[in-house]
Amino acid sequence: GGTFSGLTAQTYTFTATDENGCTTTTTAQVTQPTAVSVNAGNCQFVYYGYGSNCATLTAAASGGTGNVTYQWNPGNLSGSSVQVCPTVTTTYTVTAKDQNNCISSSTVKVEVIDVRCGNKNDKVSICHNGNVLCVAANAVSAHLAHGDNLGTCGIIPCQMGNIAMPFNTGTNIAHTEKREMDMSIYPNPAQNTVNLNLDNMTEGNINIHILDMTGKIVRNIPQTVAQGYNVLVLDMALPTGLYFVKVLSSDKQSMARKLQIIE
Repeated sequence: GGTFSGLTAQTYTFTATDENGCTTTTTAQVTQPTAVSVNAGNCQFVYYGYGSNCATLTAAASGGTGNVTYQWNPGNLSGSSVQVCPTVTTTYTVTAKDQNNCISSSTVKVEVIDVRCGNKNDKVSICHNGNVLCVAANAVSAHLAHGDNLGTCGIIPCQMGNIAMPFNTGTNIAHTEKREMDMSIYPNPAQNTVNLNLDNMTEGNINIHILDMTGKIVRNIPQTVAQGYNVLVLDMALPTGLYFVKVLSSDKQSMARKLQIIE
């Protein structure tokens, strides 16, 4: 017999010869586990100066041997899912380690959109009809309800699309025959499934953003609509509470409506 070490993963042929010169041959397959690999997820963004500036980061690992541990930096946080609350845009690195001490790393950026304004940074900047306003915090929800956005105009967080484009920048309604888009939601309040009625739409891809009452996007639902009138059936799958449903059309029109989710 014999003991062998330092072998790489492949098929080996072993031949044994006795003192009379007789031989026998056998093969053995040496394998190794799949290397551990980790993904830190997609870019996220938070608003600083209105509502929570915290985001939940979740890493997913594959391969490796045994239990996998996760370490996040900056912050020296442990676990596959962690909460971070940056005040400036920060790139986080997660390192996954399996029981054989094999490691893999991945990064994710959390973009911070600073919406503070006023002499004491005690107000909130709002994009209203293409102009930036500095309003009191208690006036923000009313602005969001009719389609305004947090922050300065033209912000595209994480390059997710026209999330913060000003209202009706794509079409000058007053100088064309095009009618302004219209939307309604029913039932409202709803449990999870809602019907979204969209009228006067331009054919193409749209984005439907579900925002909480702080103005933070909690879901992004891309859809395709036909010219004119559309009815979309959406499964919200949201916790109970109040939300804004905001539609961004292919021709850069924007509209929002309040939605209440009940048990």
